[in-house]
This record gives sequence, structure tokens and C-alpha cells, in this order.
Amino acid sequence: LDTALSPELIEEGVVREIVRFVQDARNEANLSPKDRIVLTVGADPLGGALVQKHAEHLASAVLASSVTVAPLEGEPVRIGDYAFTFSLRR
Repeated sequence: LDTALSPELIEEGVVREIVRFVQDARNEANLSPKDRIVLTVGADPLGGALVQKHAEHLASAVLASSVTVAPLEGEPVRIGDYAFTFSLRR
């Protein structure tokens, strides 16, 4: 049994954590599960590339009409080797 984590599995785990964080932020903002959002993600170049690569999946998972990578202020959330900041609005 090979227990080594491939880069693809690591990426999948990071994307799942992003989804979890955004869903928590949706709850804190008192958004309905049906509300569509506009999601902006701040990240370093490596994290930004990961978000862009998985933007369609992220949008579907969090009901975002768009997912954009742009510089954002704020305290970053660490997920593995990545640091992200998030902004969402209806």
C-alpha cells in the first residue's frame, strides 16, 4: 500500500479546504444556501495558479457566479504551503 501523497492529491486537499473556508464565511455572512456569490481570492502566484486551475470546481461548490484572483488585504488563511485571503459578496 503506497501512502505517498501525489501533487494532485495535495491540490485536491487544498481545494477542499478552500471550499470549507468559503462555506464557513457564507454562514457567518448569513447567506442563504441558494444565494450566489462573487468570490475574490488573494494568493501568491502559486496559490493563484491553483485557484485558477480549479476555478470551475470552486464556483460550483460554493455557488459563485465568478471566482477571481486579485490582491486582497487582510489576514491570510494558511492551507498547507499556501496562504489565501478571501472576499465574498452577494
